[in-house]
Amino acid sequence: MEEYPIQTIDNLIVATIKQRRVLIDTGSPYSLGDGRPFFFLGNQYNFPTSFMGLDVFQLNRYISTKIDILLGGDVLSKIFFMIDWKKSIIQVSSTRLEFKGVIVPVALFMDIPIIDLRVGNENIKAFLDTGSRLSYLDSEIIRNYNSIGNASDFYPGIGKFSTSLYEIPTVFADNTRKMTFGKLPELLQKKLMEAGTKSILGNEVFKYYKIYFCFLNKKIILKRVKDNHV
Repeated sequence: MEEYPIQTIDNLIVATIKQRRVLIDTGSPYSLGDGRPFFFLGNQYNFPTSFMGLDVFQLNRYISTKIDILLGGDVLSKIFFMIDWKKSIIQVSSTRLEFKGVIVPVALFMDIPIIDLRVGNENIKAFLDTGSRLSYLDSEIIRNYNSIGNASDFYPGIGKFSTSLYEIPTVFADNTRKMTFGKLPELLQKKLMEAGTKSILGNEVFKYYKIYFCFLNKKIILKRVKDNHV
């Protein structure tokens, strides 16, 4: 097991791994690099420098910090890792970690995790995306709620965009709480429909849980962050 510090920048998770700044992105099926080899858990990776016309140098302009690597599902789906937002650490391993909590089943679509949510009165499937600073919801569901404000965001293939925000009662694992969702842009909504999903669950969830990701066993395990009232 190896442990590395993380920073949360613009609600994104950036780990420092062997002096490289690494964006942890479960929502991307592919990893990207800056052209240099990346040594991680005993393996050497030579990641492509661009995907869908996007490279890490362009990402740096959108996320307000410098990154060297975007670590995506092609690697994350094959390892075990735990993110603790409060302690600002990520633990990674090529074998199982000891971690107890609430087990949540996970399906994978192109190495991107899919979980079950109940949002309002609907049971839906959602991508669990650590590369998403906001959560998003299908426009057909979100139209039943009143907006509480607006936010700007960025998504590969779409670019920068503005979205309305909504607070909606959400059941995830063992608890119900109000969570904040943006309205899915039309192009992104079409992409989600291909996988039978209606939502993206972003990094707000780390305010409430430490999460252990074990995609090889088709599950995640949640442990509540004690300082948060739920």
